Amino acid sequence: MKTLKIMRSMDKIAKGLAPALLLASSSLLLAQEGEPLKAYVSFGQNFAQNHALSLTDKTWGGLGCYHSEFGLEFYHPASTLLVRPHAGYTRLLSKPDPSTWYRDDGGDFIEKQQRTVYDLTAVFAGFDLVYNVSKKLPITATMGPIVHFWVVKQSNNVTSEDVFFKRDKIGDTRPKLGWRAGLGYDLKIRDYDVRVDLTYTLSEWRSTNKTGYREGMNPCHPSYFTLKASYTF
Repeated sequence: MKTLKIMRSMDKIAKGLAPALLLASSSLLLAQEGEPLKAYVSFGQNFAQNHALSLTDKTWGGLGCYHSEFGLEFYHPASTLLVRPHAGYTRLLSKPDPSTWYRDDGGDFIEKQQRTVYDLTAVFAGFDLVYNVSKKLPITATMGPIVHFWVVKQSNNVTSEDVFFKRDKIGDTRPKLGWRAGLGYDLKIRDYDVRVDLTYTLSEWRSTNKTGYREGMNPCHPSYFTLKASYTF
């Protein structure tokens, strides 16, 4: 219950700050006429945490748990901050156990009981504010709002736990506000500008509604770590 209260407080703060942050980023863009505007692409792997782990039952579900992202960045010398608006696609996948059969005392075959698991995919958009942690080392800290459009699908054939979802539709694809924070390390490989980032994304999939409360399902706050590499044009 404490986690739920914290998430609700963060959600209220985020909803209040998001318009101001968007306005600030627009002002920064207008103020930086003549400054170089760079583009970057990122690709990496996701590792499920919190309720995302409850749904997938796997921290890492294989190479299909990828994160792809495209963004822009510009520098504001007065604040020494980089601003990175971005959009992309992310996946958190389960690995259902294969069906196994055994004989009961009467000699009949019975399928092994499995846990219901789900795959999570999302289109997302947001922006990061970037702070240079050190003048000597190319290390940056990032934080900013992010919006997910989640699609959650059951990935195995178990139905014993699905009564809840039959009366509360699993498909909630409305935009959900969250936060992303991380650390990055910039390096140059030959003449290419490359960055390695480790980020933590905190999001929401569904809120508590009239169908009742079920921890990890309703409400649901999927979060995940992402280890990614970025190339700047």
